[in-house]
Amino acid sequence: NMPRVILLGGYASKTFLVPVAKASRPGRIFCAAKTLAEAPTGNWTAELIKADDMFSILVIANQSVPVEITGLLPSMKYEVACVADADGGAESTTEDIQATRRTWTTEDKAPTIASMIAEANPSPTKDDAQDISTYVQIVEKGYLWCIVLTSNSTLTLGLLRAKVIQSDGLRQKVEDLRQASAGSFPGFPNNITYEVYCTAEANDFSNETDSNPMKSPYPVASILTYEVTQDRLK
Repeated sequence: NMPRVILLGGYASKTFLVPVAKASRPGRIFCAAKTLAEAPTGNWTAELIKADDMFSILVIANQSVPVEITGLLPSMKYEVACVADADGGAESTTEDIQATRRTWTTEDKAPTIASMIAEANPSPTKDDAQDISTYVQIVEKGYLWCIVLTSNSTLTLGLLRAKVIQSDGLRQKVEDLRQASAGSFPGFPNNITYEVYCTAEANDFSNETDSNPMKSPYPVASILTYEVTQDRLK
C-alpha cells in the first residue's frame, strides 16, 4: 500500500519553513517550497518535491518528524507540499500529496525554536475523541506560543503569521531549556483533523508586566477550557 503523508503543523523562520508531518510507513518524508509564481498550477508531483532533497528520515510509522525547507527569502509567501517515500520505493498518492499543500509565509525574524514534533492520539477519557500534543525545543528562554487550527482552514486559507499566533495562540513562559516544552490539547472530535503551529521569541523577563492568567496554562498543564471555532482553537 502507498504511504500516506499527513501534515501535523510546524513553524516558520526567516529563511526556512519547518512542516511537521507523519507517514503511515517508515522511510523518508520530503517537503518543498515554491514561490507562488513558481508553484505548479496543477498537482504537485513526488518528483518535484523530491528534487530539492529536503527530507527527514521516519524510523517508526506514524511518528512525526520536522522537515526543514531551507534557502528561502524572508517575508516571502510560498506554497509548500510534502510526500512520503517508504522503504522499498513506494510514494504517497497524488491525492495525499495535494492534501499537504499550504500557503505559508516566512517571517522577518527567526523564532527561538530548534525543533518541534506533534501527535494526535485517542483520548483516554473521551470516546470518539483525540488528544493533540506538541513537543517544542527552545534555544533561548522566553515565550512560546502555539495555536491549533483545523486542516480544512489551513488548506483553504493558508497559515497564520507569527504575530497572529502570538495574539490568538496559547502562551508558555519557557525558563528551563533542558527539556522540550510539552503541551496537550485534549478532547478534539475524531472526525476532524487538526494542526498545531508555533512561534517563540527570546525574553529575559526583566520587564515583564503581563499577568494574564488565560495565557499561562499552555503547555504546563492540559488546557481544560477552550472554545473551538470553525477554524481555530481559542
